[in-house]
Amino acid sequence: QNYNALCAYARRTGEANPPQRHKETVTVEHGKTKQLKLGVWCVWQRTRKTPLRRKTPLSQERREKLNGINFVWKPEEYDWNQNYNALCAYARRTGEANPSYNHKETVTVGHGKTKELNLGRWCGHRRSRKAKLRQDRREKLDSIKFVWNENDYFWNQNYNALCAYARRTG
Repeated sequence: QNYNALCAYARRTGEANPPQRHKETVTVEHGKTKQLKLGVWCVWQRTRKTPLRRKTPLSQERREKLNGINFVWKPEEYDWNQNYNALCAYARRTGEANPSYNHKETVTVGHGKTKELNLGRWCGHRRSRKAKLRQDRREKLDSIKFVWNENDYFWNQNYNALCAYARRTG
């Protein structure tokens, strides 16, 4: 039941990566409906991928079935890369890697479906967690000139505009 619900979710959204709290309503016998804790089920599959203490490992057949629908085994890594790629596209389009906090970016996921990312909020979280951010991720953000300190950035922008104004007007 859960696997079929995940397949339906993936067809509908374009990705086999429901949030942990996601519930999916399915029809069972005699037209009755049932809510499946699909997000929790996915977390359970991820923890069963490799044998852990007293947990029954996921069979090769089941791993292959999940791989066949592009199941996301590492959702944190998947989300980080999705947002980073969206930020790169934003930077190419606007000339700066500094979207406003409320900025949302639409990206294409599997099967041509689109998804809206809260890119500005994601950037704000990277800034507030810079000290805890992995070195390779800091370097990736630095490589696209990510704005770590918005106050300094805006101050410098306005200062440079004031200097240009002073040069123009004498």
